[in-house]
Amino acid sequence: GQNVLSPFLRGKSMERVRKILNVALNTVLVLQGFALIFVIVLAVFYRYILGSALSWPEEFAGILFVWYTLLGIVLLVGSDSHIAFDLVEKYAPPIAGVLVKVLSQLIVILYGLIMIVYGWQYQRLFPHETSPAAGINLSWVKISIPVTGALLVVYVTLNIIQQFKPVHPD
Repeated sequence: GQNVLSPFLRGKSMERVRKILNVALNTVLVLQGFALIFVIVLAVFYRYILGSALSWPEEFAGILFVWYTLLGIVLLVGSDSHIAFDLVEKYAPPIAGVLVKVLSQLIVILYGLIMIVYGWQYQRLFPHETSPAAGINLSWVKISIPVTGALLVVYVTLNIIQQFKPVHPD
């Protein structure tokens, strides 16, 4: 009895995919964090030291913050650090705990799929809309919704596969 996932489960593919995603997301989040700090310090400097406020930092920081928050959520879901039914998993019989965990993961996948479909549709509604002060194309912020949904689906799929991966002592 081999199932379709057997080669994937036996190999290191899943761990490699997760590691690459984690490194990429952590790198992007660190860069975004530094960019947020830089933009906010720049805005404060211009407003309070030079007495001449810039028009774009608030909008730019807002877009960065949306991405930062959504990608942070993805990383938490990927590391299984999000809100879950820990008490049920901990005190229920093992099979019930696994079922609750998988069910909660499937709900997150459904949510991710909804984000992909409706986020893409939302982004396509007004593709040339720009922010008022900075003139930034708002597709940059809108596309964060389907991208986040896709990353959620990938990470949760990896989590579910991990749940059923046979444990081999090393």
